[in-house]
Amino acid sequence: MSVVPGQIAEPRLIEDVAPHPSPTAAAAALLSGFLLLMIGNGLQGTLIGIRSQTAGFSGLSTTLIMSAYFVGFLLGARLASKALGDVGHIRVFTALASMASTAALLHATFVDPVVWIAVRFISGVCLAGIYVVTESWLNEFRPTPLGADSWPPTRS
Repeated sequence: MSVVPGQIAEPRLIEDVAPHPSPTAAAAALLSGFLLLMIGNGLQGTLIGIRSQTAGFSGLSTTLIMSAYFVGFLLGARLASKALGDVGHIRVFTALASMASTAALLHATFVDPVVWIAVRFISGVCLAGIYVVTESWLNEFRPTPLGADSWPPTRS
């Protein structure tokens, strides 16, 4: 396609430049990122409990810090589904992953039980949202929905 000087080039579709990956490759990429987030979250949960004790926090403070994650987790599952409908998978996943990463860094910056309770709450909201987004995204890779109409599966 040649462009004459002074003439505006015709826009091309993204499919012309980069074809969509196969559903298997897309799901593998999504699950790989999800795996890394879950490994980091598991390590962080263990580290926070140990670090709070070495920082001299009381047992009650440590309990509240660790519990705040699950309170946030309950709220995050509700908020993520609403956000998915408003802005879509990519934006919600990116925002939540960025916030979860920032929350992890805040634990090292501020060694204070009140800050850690708030940050663990935010981590819970973010990780629950990431679970919801990942599950919803994986459902979109399936060509036909699994539901009451397709159960039990028939053999061809």
